[in-house]
Amino acid sequence: MEKKYLPWLFVTILIIVAIFVFLPQEKIEDTDSKVTTIAEIISNPEAYEGKTVIIYGKYGGWSGDECPKDGLSSSAMYTRSDAGIGDKTGCISMSARGGIEILYQEAEDLDPMQGKGVGTALKIKAVVSLIDGEPILGTNN
Repeated sequence: MEKKYLPWLFVTILIIVAIFVFLPQEKIEDTDSKVTTIAEIISNPEAYEGKTVIIYGKYGGWSGDECPKDGLSSSAMYTRSDAGIGDKTGCISMSARGGIEILYQEAEDLDPMQGKGVGTALKIKAVVSLIDGEPILGTNN
């Protein structure tokens, strides 16, 4: 290779690296326009019953510490393995019986009984069910 091409090769490589380094990085909550807020489900649970939704929030375990308002209502928790998820608009229970697919989670271990993973960013795809009129993510049977 001739020396006169080396500066152009260097500039080309530098431009390619700069493009990948400075491209805007989207946060996970911005990558899916179909994300449903928890408030939308809570305000009209019958409209969401049986439908699959995508929720982005923080894992709350049993504590409801990630809930922005009044904490997590235990009325829709059905088993001791159920846990909560909270976003900026509210909190909702997640069933341990199925019907939930984890799309993203920051922590490896989520355990409601031991409080592991509380506060972890979580993105899930789940079916909405009702227990005595209260919404829960996942299946209730």
